[in-house]
Amino acid sequence: ADAMKLYGRINQCMNNTELEDDEFDKLLAQLRMLYSTTLLEQNTLEEHTENLKAEISGFEENKRRIVNYTVDKSSSVKYEEIDGRECAYIQIAFFISENSTYSKSFQDYVLVRENGNWKILAFKKNNDQEKENS
Repeated sequence: ADAMKLYGRINQCMNNTELEDDEFDKLLAQLRMLYSTTLLEQNTLEEHTENLKAEISGFEENKRRIVNYTVDKSSSVKYEEIDGRECAYIQIAFFISENSTYSKSFQDYVLVRENGNWKILAFKKNNDQEKENS
């Protein structure tokens, strides 16, 4: 769960802060260190940079901010062996403000153990969203 807390913190920082190019590059490098070799192969540095910059400008245009995030407690993490690899399923809830509306966005992650460390293998948005007005 520690890797995912770091992942949440990096995402919050990237989406809420106006970053200089070198700051963006440093954060992106940290983010990519949390990715499994499989995910890195599927996301070249170039594609990853492009996608993140597009996501960030979408946040800016819509005055959207990540207010907070929560990571599943260790007790909620599900473990499974897939193709002889140790995997874990974990969810992050991002609390997002947009104008005067707050919503919760859920992301589901599959982690894989690589060289003793948990790395992100895959992730997808979970569409169970809750909207709350302030």
